[in-house]
Amino acid sequence: MAFAFDTLSFARHLRNGGIPAQAAEVHAEAAREFIMAELVTRNDLEVARRELDTSIGAVRSDMEVMKRELDTSIGAVRGELVTSIGSVRADMAVMKRELDTSIGAVRDDMANIKRELETLITGARRDLAAAMKHQELHLTVRMGVMLGAGVGLLAALIKL
Repeated sequence: MAFAFDTLSFARHLRNGGIPAQAAEVHAEAAREFIMAELVTRNDLEVARRELDTSIGAVRSDMEVMKRELDTSIGAVRGELVTSIGSVRADMAVMKRELDTSIGAVRDDMANIKRELETLITGARRDLAAAMKHQELHLTVRMGVMLGAGVGLLAALIKL
């Protein structure tokens, strides 16, 4: 929208200020052509505001679409995470049961080995006790023989 500029009043004001009439008119025309053409009117500002409002509305609309898409993507990722976590938990439960079974088997094996060792130790003690009795008897017999030989030797020496 064009802005009304009173070139006649402007030129008159310049003449009253001491500027020659022709120079005042040239100044007034130059102001109208070069300065006034660049001035922004209320209407210009209103048009620019409406354009900005439209642009802002379009950006808001785009952002809402992007937000909905992002929410959908986040929902999908959440669903995948929940599924993955459930799968990991199930795998861990299976592994725990397998470990519990393995640990139980190892405990059973250790108990069997302990019983076998106790049986072996008991047998070894019995065998050792029997061997000691046999050695005791053997040493007693030897000692008896040596005593008998010593008594016989002493008797022979006494007769001499």
